[in-house]
Amino acid sequence: MRNGSYIRALGRQSFEPSQGPSVPDIESPDHGSSTSEQSQEMQRRLIKAQNDVLATVGVCLRDTKGQETSEAIMQENEVGLLVGAVDLTITYLASWPLVGIRNRLQTYRTYEGWRYKDVLIMSWRSNNIFQMLSGMPAHLCYQLVNVGRDYLQARFLRWLSRKPLFINKKTGKPRRFVLNSLDKIFSTCSWFLVYPLYQHSILQSLHLIPPTPLLPPVTSFVPFSALSPLSLPELTTPSFSLVTVSALATQALGSYFLFSFLQQSVCAMLQYNLFHRLRRVLPRPDNPDGASISGALDDDDIDSYGRWDSGRQPHTHPRRTVMDEPSIAAIMIEETRTFAEFGDRERSFSATVQIEHQQRSGSPPVDATQLEEDLNDFEARALEAAIQTNGGPLPHPHHHTPADPAAVTARMRSARQQHRVTRLSQHPADVVASHASDGIATALSSGFESAVMRTVARSFMIRQMGVDPSPIYKPSDVFANWKLVTKALAGEWALMFMLFEGSYYATTFIGIRWFGYPRSL
Repeated sequence: MRNGSYIRALGRQSFEPSQGPSVPDIESPDHGSSTSEQSQEMQRRLIKAQNDVLATVGVCLRDTKGQETSEAIMQENEVGLLVGAVDLTITYLASWPLVGIRNRLQTYRTYEGWRYKDVLIMSWRSNNIFQMLSGMPAHLCYQLVNVGRDYLQARFLRWLSRKPLFINKKTGKPRRFVLNSLDKIFSTCSWFLVYPLYQHSILQSLHLIPPTPLLPPVTSFVPFSALSPLSLPELTTPSFSLVTVSALATQALGSYFLFSFLQQSVCAMLQYNLFHRLRRVLPRPDNPDGASISGALDDDDIDSYGRWDSGRQPHTHPRRTVMDEPSIAAIMIEETRTFAEFGDRERSFSATVQIEHQQRSGSPPVDATQLEEDLNDFEARALEAAIQTNGGPLPHPHHHTPADPAAVTARMRSARQQHRVTRLSQHPADVVASHASDGIATALSSGFESAVMRTVARSFMIRQMGVDPSPIYKPSDVFANWKLVTKALAGEWALMFMLFEGSYYATTFIGIRWFGYPRSL
C-alpha cells in the first residue's frame, strides 16, 4: 500500500474496529449465522477505520505538499529579485564609464577628428575610478526618487478615483480627464524636486564639477534659492503687458529646465512602450501553473490595486490547487458470491483503493488584447476544421460564443504547456527587453539629449564659472560629432549583449542547481 510509512506511524489501533458493548455468548442454533454477521460488521468497521486513516493522510499530504510548493515558489521569487538587483548593479558599474564618455563626445568640440579607440584609451589612462564613475550615485538616487514618486502618485490617484467628487454620476466611472490633468500637474511639480539630482549627475559626468560630493547640497532642492539651479525669470518691463508675457514665454521655451523635463518624459515614454512590446514578442514562460499563481499570491507579487484610469476594478486572481497534487480517496468494494462447499453462505470481501486525481480550476485572467487574439485564433481553427470535416460550419452544443470568451481562453490555456512563472524564470527575457528598449530609446532621443546637456553645460559655465562656453557645441548642432556618438552607442550595445550573456548563464545555473530547471533550457 502506498504511503505505508504514514499509516504505520499511526499504529495498529487506527485499523482496529471500535469495541462494542460486551454481551455474553449464548448458544443457539443460529450461531453460525450470527458469527457471519459479526464478521461482516467487523469488516465494515475495519474498512471505515481504513477510510478515516487514508483521508487523514491525504489531507496531510495535500496540505504539506501545497505549502512546500508555495514556499519553493516564494523562495524562487526572492532569488529572482536578488539576481535582478545584482544584475542591475553590475550593469550600472560596467556601463557608466561608457555613458560618461558618450556624454562628453556629445558636448565638447575637443574630440573632433579622434578615433573612438583613442578616446577610450585616453579616458582609461587619465581618469581614476572615481572620475570614471562620476555622476553615477546622483543618477541612481534620481532614478530611485522617480520610482518612489510614481508609486506614491499612483496610489494617491487611485485613492482619489474612489471619491464621489472624481466619479462621473452618469457612467459611474472615474473622471479620466480630471485625473489625467492631476497626474500631469503632479509630475511637472515633482520635477522641481528631482531636477537638482539630474543636473548634478550631468555636470559630474561632463567633469565640470568634482566627483565629490556625491549628491548636491540640501539647499539646492529649494526652488529659486541661492544654490538652486533654478532662477527666477527676468522681467523686461515693470508693468504687466503683452511684451512681458512674450518675454516670459520666450524664457520658458529656452529654459534648460523645461528642455530637461521634456527630454526625460519622451525617453521614459519610449522605454516604457518598447519594453512592454518586446516582452510580448520575446519567448518567455507566460502560462503559469497553479504553483506559480499560489506562490505569487502568498508572496504579494500580484498588485493589489489597479490603475485608476482603467475604468474597471482590479483583477482578482483565484487561488488554484497544484496541478499534480495527489488526492487520496478510500472506497469500499464488496462482492458477494455463493459457494456450495461452504453451505451456501454468503461470503464477502472488500478492498481499499487509492485514487489520484487532478483538480483544475479557472485560469488567471489575461489582458484584453491577448484574449481577443486567442479567441480569433480559436474561432479560425474551429471554422477551418468544420469546413474540412463536414463541408461547412455546424453548431456545437459545447461551443462558446464570443459573449463568453473566458471559457474558451481557459480551455486553451489549460491545453497549452504550463510553466513555472517566477521572477527568476522571467529574468532573462526581462533583461533582454530592458537592454533593448533602453538602447533604442537612447538612440532615438540622442539628439534631444545632446541639446539638453549642451544647454546645461553652457549655462553652468556662464553663470557659475564665468568662462566662455565656446568649447561646447551649440544646442542647435544636432549632428555634431555624430560618427563618434554612433560608435559609442554601438560599444554600449555590445557591452549590454555581453552582460546579458553573463546574466543568462548565471540565471540558468541557479535554476538548474537549486530549483530543478531542465538542462535543455
